[in-house]
Amino acid sequence: MTTGLVALALGTTGCIGGDSGSSGNGNGNGNGNGSGSSELEIVHARDVYDGDSTELEETAPLATDDDAALAMDFAYFAYLVETAMDSFEVVTQQNREDDEATQQTVESDCHLHPGEVELEEEVSPAQPSPGDTVTMTTTWTTHPDDGYCIELLNHDAPVVFHGEVTQVSETEYHDDGSVGVTTSVTTYEDFSMEWLSLQVGQELVEVILSGEDHRGSLGDSAGGDVENYIAIALDVELPQLGDGDELHTILRNGHFGTDMEQVIDMELASPFLEGTVTTNQVDPETFFDGGSDTPQTCDGGPLNNAEDSTNGSVEIRADAVEYLGELQGISDCGEFVLSAVAGGGSGGTYMLLDQLLEQ
Repeated sequence: MTTGLVALALGTTGCIGGDSGSSGNGNGNGNGNGSGSSELEIVHARDVYDGDSTELEETAPLATDDDAALAMDFAYFAYLVETAMDSFEVVTQQNREDDEATQQTVESDCHLHPGEVELEEEVSPAQPSPGDTVTMTTTWTTHPDDGYCIELLNHDAPVVFHGEVTQVSETEYHDDGSVGVTTSVTTYEDFSMEWLSLQVGQELVEVILSGEDHRGSLGDSAGGDVENYIAIALDVELPQLGDGDELHTILRNGHFGTDMEQVIDMELASPFLEGTVTTNQVDPETFFDGGSDTPQTCDGGPLNNAEDSTNGSVEIRADAVEYLGELQGISDCGEFVLSAVAGGGSGGTYMLLDQLLEQ
């Protein structure tokens, strides 16, 4: 496995769920060189969701501007979580001492923070032939006490990970040796992130994830004809917020390619919102990473000494209520303007993550 998405995220250079035949950017764009008649079966996050959230069955009321601002916060938060997931894989790959070793230890990437992750890979068949489908199983296991620390790609926000992640990827190889369809499923079970740049009172923000990340890629990268999908279905616990035991859900879809409308959409369910909202990028260039491998960032926003996104234009919908949230750029780092499009209140100006971290 090599590069991949930062993607959700978003905002980096790689894509979790990638392998030697795939690469990507912050919008989840990957590619696989291929020929032949292979077809990519698109996966949707709701179809693979296997969690326990009852909030997915209810639509959030979005009764006030503050509710809509909280939904915008959740969208940015989900983007940061996906960015962390992708950075976990990409930074580990970059810091490997031996790309050929199937088992090795990678040291933490953060200054003055101990820790490490054990990486183990298994490929079957070990000696593939043309026409084979090759399966790679990758397992990352963090240090039991110190965890494993990295800085998020393009954001420089330090995050300490605890737990184990497993990824199974499959790649089709045609008889001529070219790569066909590449798919991967990454599984998280009580995998935690400790955000060193986000605090609630005196406590660092912790995020506990359980769920799956599905990705697929098909196409001819040389000809620019590539189709990809991302489908992320996660249950999320936030011990420092609310009562600490609420279950929140992120369902995130990304579709990219010549035969599919380019779109990033998320369903975000939370007891804080009293149901589910849908958030969509307005166009491929105005999500939180600006549609770029190297998104423009600013300091002085909610990530404290780290770098926040300056781009972001997001539709927030729940039944007949619709808002538009737009980040204000470098000069007002982390600030966004909320406009009521249909129903709802009168809008207003807010700071990213303020509504969420006050829960």
